[in-house]
Amino acid sequence: MSQSREELFEEVRQLRLRVAELETQLAAQSTPAVDRITDGFLVIDRDWKIVYLNHYLETVIDRPRIDLIGKNVWQEYPQLVDSDIYHNYHEAMLTGRPIHFEAFEQVFHRWWEIHVYPDATGLSIFIKNIDERKQIETEQQALLAELTALQARYAVADQVSHQVLYEWNVKADQILWGANTERILGYPGPVMPQTLDQWLVLVHPDDRPLTRRTIEQSLAECSCLRAEYRVRHDQGHYVWISDQCQLLLHPDGSVDRAVGAIVDITDRKQAEQTLREQEELFRQITETIQEVFFICAADYSQMFYISPSYESIWGRSCESLYQNPAAWLDSIHPQDRNRVVVALEQQAQADSFSQEYRIIRPDGSIRWIFSRLSFIRNQSGELYRIAGIAEDITQRRQTQNALNELAEFNQHLIDSIQEGVIVYGLDFRYLVWNRAMEQMSGLRASTVLGKRPLEVFPFLEETGIYQLLLRSLAGETITAPDIYFHIPETGKSGWTSAKFSPFRDAKGNIIGVIGIIHDITHRKQVEQVLEHRHAFERLLAQLSAEFINLPLNDIDAHLQQGLQTIATFAQADWGWIYLYTNHETVATKIYEWVAPNITSPLENLSSLSMTTFAWSIEKMRQLQPLFVADIAALPPEAEAERASARAIGATSFLAVPLTYQGNLIGSLGFHTFGRSMSWSPEDINLFMMVGTIFAGAILRKQNELTNQTVLQAIPDLMIRYDRKGVYLDMVNPGRIRLLKQKDECIGKSLREIFPPDLAEERLYYIEKAFETNTMQIYEYEIEVAGEILHEEARIIVSGTDDVLCMVRDIGDRKRAEQALQQQAERYKLITEITQNIHQSLELSQILDTTVTGIRQLLQTDRVIFYSFKDDCSGVVMAESVSPEWPSLLGQTLFDSCSTIQQCFALHKQTGHMIADIHCTEPAPPCGALLQNLQVKSNLVAPVWQGEFLRGVLMAQQCAESRQWQPSDIDLLKQLANQVAIAIYQSDLYQRLQSANQELQRLASLDGLTQVANRRHLDEYLAWQWQQLQRDGTPLSLILCDVDAFKLYNDHYGHQAGDDCLKQIAQAIAQTVKRPSDLVARYGGEEFAAVLPNTNLEGARHVALNIQTQIAQLHIPHACSPVSDYITLSMGIASVTPTTTTTPKMLIAKADQALYAAKSQGRNAYCINND
Repeated sequence: MSQSREELFEEVRQLRLRVAELETQLAAQSTPAVDRITDGFLVIDRDWKIVYLNHYLETVIDRPRIDLIGKNVWQEYPQLVDSDIYHNYHEAMLTGRPIHFEAFEQVFHRWWEIHVYPDATGLSIFIKNIDERKQIETEQQALLAELTALQARYAVADQVSHQVLYEWNVKADQILWGANTERILGYPGPVMPQTLDQWLVLVHPDDRPLTRRTIEQSLAECSCLRAEYRVRHDQGHYVWISDQCQLLLHPDGSVDRAVGAIVDITDRKQAEQTLREQEELFRQITETIQEVFFICAADYSQMFYISPSYESIWGRSCESLYQNPAAWLDSIHPQDRNRVVVALEQQAQADSFSQEYRIIRPDGSIRWIFSRLSFIRNQSGELYRIAGIAEDITQRRQTQNALNELAEFNQHLIDSIQEGVIVYGLDFRYLVWNRAMEQMSGLRASTVLGKRPLEVFPFLEETGIYQLLLRSLAGETITAPDIYFHIPETGKSGWTSAKFSPFRDAKGNIIGVIGIIHDITHRKQVEQVLEHRHAFERLLAQLSAEFINLPLNDIDAHLQQGLQTIATFAQADWGWIYLYTNHETVATKIYEWVAPNITSPLENLSSLSMTTFAWSIEKMRQLQPLFVADIAALPPEAEAERASARAIGATSFLAVPLTYQGNLIGSLGFHTFGRSMSWSPEDINLFMMVGTIFAGAILRKQNELTNQTVLQAIPDLMIRYDRKGVYLDMVNPGRIRLLKQKDECIGKSLREIFPPDLAEERLYYIEKAFETNTMQIYEYEIEVAGEILHEEARIIVSGTDDVLCMVRDIGDRKRAEQALQQQAERYKLITEITQNIHQSLELSQILDTTVTGIRQLLQTDRVIFYSFKDDCSGVVMAESVSPEWPSLLGQTLFDSCSTIQQCFALHKQTGHMIADIHCTEPAPPCGALLQNLQVKSNLVAPVWQGEFLRGVLMAQQCAESRQWQPSDIDLLKQLANQVAIAIYQSDLYQRLQSANQELQRLASLDGLTQVANRRHLDEYLAWQWQQLQRDGTPLSLILCDVDAFKLYNDHYGHQAGDDCLKQIAQAIAQTVKRPSDLVARYGGEEFAAVLPNTNLEGARHVALNIQTQIAQLHIPHACSPVSDYITLSMGIASVTPTTTTTPKMLIAKADQALYAAKSQGRNAYCINND
């Protein structure tokens, strides 16, 4: 992979050289045109030598250009050193970014507007004289100041008659007010403040401190007071006032009184704010016209303004456009003109217009233009002005064409990536749409590229993804939430996760956004299935809990509500329960639920002949579910079912048998109308369990109704007591087991027969029956012959002084209720364990949660998870064990995964149960191992991931053997499946973390030399600056430049040049090796060494060591003017960071020292002591 990346970088470098060559040729061809323009044009190479200057500059400096070409610009004009021009030229050369600025230079004493464009060879500089504009701006500022003064004077004069006069007795702190207080401030004279502190309470809190200080200063200096501040009006708002007063002095020289006037200046303050806003608007417009800016009539019949840049770009005079405003349309290339005109007509109803097109200049040359128009409308909404900006983008289009070849190569690489890759440009249009995205969305790249996100996918706005893209374009790396997508044009839909990062060029500038899109549809489908199943399980547990201890009178309502809940959950249109009666010949509908929108005739289906529907009834007798997804697919023997379904408009149905203790009593079913439904086997199994719950409730209802009837006539046991609890008679004991026989009880008290607590309880209810004259019913437990029995007693007054007590055995009901309760608790605990598993991506936490929950659920002595690695070695990774048994955590029990498969005969969808190690015949292969571990019963469920056995869940009973139930192994297998999913998710998360770390590492390294890149250098330098600024310690920087490296490349070839740079980088890195030091590639053949906590002497010592290391490399350089081997020139600078200095200053100092070292003959270092 390393070789492939170097080849890619080499190809990019070649393409960049080709672009530079094309730009050089273009500059040579355009030289005559440059000489004709009225602005200056200057080209400087990277050694600050003048390569070219046009005729305009030749006339300005009054020297022949031949005398200056090849000369160092700073040596020719040393007055410019340390000027804004000097620093901005150096910053553009160092950063590689264009710089635009205005400067007044001291050589010819003129104002210039300067545009600096760096490239691989040096700087291209466009210079425009702006003396006249600066003079106009100065005059405008003077006029504006005069206008402001005039406005202030006029405002004061206008308000003289609207002032409030006052007199303040300073010594007595007493204020007397004139007559206009209510008109200006809203307060009548009597309620005006009488003291200074009371007056300051009315002053705006933001103005109050300054107002107090101004008054105190005026008093201290005995000077007139002049102040402007805000005062709260009686109506609650604040008004601006001007407060001016004259101080009257006491004969002793102290201030005695102050006489003044207050004037409302609120209108003037608002006018000043409006004037500032207009000045800001004017400033923005002035800055905009650096490009071609124009304003014209809506029909292009009149040109109101055109900026001077029109002449340099169009090659025509501004006056010609004023005379013929439509001339700009005539200059558009014939192949583009119709497109621009049509676009103007189509977008005239909008507020803006933008287009790229070509123009033909008078000299026949062609330039590319990007125009943006704004349509200005009057109050009636009619278009009456057009304002626009036009930009020359010729150079950008030429560069873009040169890079098309690189883009095509990159596209092949991107298309080979299996994940979706998209790239947005700065204008937020799609630049890259790889093959994986085509497959995911069904949209070809040709239909997407060039468009904006919301044009293709409107749902990005409502899902919030578009806002995340904007944040990423601003510099953030964003991990987007999972979203669901549906593309109507292609029918594609699914789930994706995405990560968006700023897309930067080689210089670290943001040029767009890159997104990596993962198709997680399959994972989401699995999660949805699991969530659906968990919801069903929770619903099942809820139903089980609801039917426990449910009174007889509530059973019908709960069954009806339960049917509606299950039918709604199953997304059915009709749910029903049929009860089989008359020796299974008739099926009677006892409950049903119909969706509100269903109008099918269902009244005739209240009673069905089981003979007529023999095919479906036979399925029920076999205790099997019956699922028909399409009625038309029914077999010929199910004609009655097909006809009945078509008669009511049903399209699919599901029926499950209602069974209780293996006996069929009816069926539970669901129908859909007008649509097919698909229920998974897992759903159908859960519906079977619902059927069991419903069957139990129905039978319980029937049994209790029957029992009620029987108990009213012949109860299981009837006892007559007198009011004191003495046995009077006993009748028909039935199945009730008695503590004593009838002849032993008659005539004796309850306290003599029953245990004390039970005797007192029954006496209590006997007395309560007399008091309330109502039947008393209660349940209790009693021990008979060592067995705990559950009984219910009903006590009713039967005479003036005796009661009848009816007793029946409710053991079966209690056992059923207990079973249902246990079932509900198991489902509840399963749900909790599953939710806990999916709430964490940390594997250890997932496994600890699982084994703890299983041991709690199964009440075992030990539960372990035995994990296998890729090499099949294993270890006990998680364990939950009772304190009395030894821990196996971290131990290796099996030498490979195949061994454990053989020991427990494991394969997919199976588990393994051993009830008693000592009684299992034949002895299991793992018997000896389990005996050594003191295990008596063992339960195993495998955790598969594809074809690979990731591990096993193992429940162990150590104290005594245990007869495992099928539900135990089902539970363990179910949780094993959940663990497999959770492990898979955890693995994905770990791989993602590793990938992100690797990407971060690569992002901070230079691809060729494997030292830090420029971006990491800038970040590290800024970080160290903050640290050392706080500590007050020095920071040194060494800039290294390979001497005559271009000659080396030309002579030995670029491949040898790359190898040379690698050796130099490693040599410097071996020398600069403190943990806090940093070596980075600063430019093409330039390197930088950051030395924190190092002074100039220490930095000089490091530079000497670097020279020694480079010399020991003995890299031949036959073309070097200073040595037969590769040498370095170095610039050294050191500063102690402060709040007033910046890292750029340190870089500039080191760069000046490097320049000095190269000027002194290279193969040397210089120290900047300034």
